[in-house]
Amino acid sequence: MIDPFLLIKNGDSYRLLQYYYNGLPLDTLGPLIIHSDPDIQLESLWILSELGETACNHFLDHLVSLFPIKDEGINHFYLECIFLGTLDGNANFKLVVKEIENESKYVVKSAMMLISNARIPQLESIANPINRADQLLYSFPIHLNGIKLLINPDQEKILKMISDDNILMQKYGAMAAKKSFDINPKLLESGTHSKYETIAEFCIDSLLLLS
Repeated sequence: MIDPFLLIKNGDSYRLLQYYYNGLPLDTLGPLIIHSDPDIQLESLWILSELGETACNHFLDHLVSLFPIKDEGINHFYLECIFLGTLDGNANFKLVVKEIENESKYVVKSAMMLISNARIPQLESIANPINRADQLLYSFPIHLNGIKLLINPDQEKILKMISDDNILMQKYGAMAAKKSFDINPKLLESGTHSKYETIAEFCIDSLLLLS
């Protein structure tokens, strides 16, 4: 009998992933995602992220119950799972958006990279008036303007936002610049000179990925 917990505990996460690909019941992963042992949780979230959109959506309630994740290593795979689980436009994409105001630059950069790759339904789930009552963020108007720019990129507005003194405005300008790289790569290049280290590093990382 296959024991997912023991496989992870013994360092056989990749082998466990193959079992899931070959039909091991997905629900056996659920208890590991919310496990109190951070090593078990980290490996189970990695497995879930590898299983993709359908699996992440299946466990979306489990994932939402864990928010916020304080461990940076776990958070990386956690946000990826939330992202994959909300590709259909589920409003819980807001959990990824919240993290661009995290105190950790590594968490912020992970969240920014995911948001810059978001599908239109995910972005629209934030802009949707039904979800605004949630008031998920203290600076919601800035988020809303930034999301709208990601839905409909405008080069002039991107340049203005990426040059703004407000760090949150700059973050959205940088993400929109990444989305518009094929049209105008210089927008993203301008962000590499940001006085904010997180934004400059995001732009540099994005240029390396896209060039």
